Amino acid sequence: MLLSNLDALLKRNFVILFGASLTSRVIAILSFMSFIVDEQAVVVRKYMLKLANTIRQSIDTRFKKFVDNTHVKYVNDGQIALHIGKQYYILKIGAQSLDTTMNTHIKYRLARAI
Repeated sequence: MLLSNLDALLKRNFVILFGASLTSRVIAILSFMSFIVDEQAVVVRKYMLKLANTIRQSIDTRFKKFVDNTHVKYVNDGQIALHIGKQYYILKIGAQSLDTTMNTHIKYRLARAI
């Protein structure tokens, strides 16, 4: 209920600031809400599973993917996710900061370990 009210308010203000013709081309206005530590960990774990799934796929030389059927098992994945969230979450960037971390720092370290 709160989000739908916020969405309506944002759209009304958007019309006032930018006009109806531009507003009619906007599909959605997503409000930015920060994550608490536990929510950060959930987001990180999602990216951890996505990374493990990517590594698990077959070799494809067309895309320079040379790791094949490597199974990643995270020990204490909840604690890892909490640590990564606390270490790398940037409030002004939100979940994107965690995605970037997983796709740069963590992926690089994992690739070096393999």
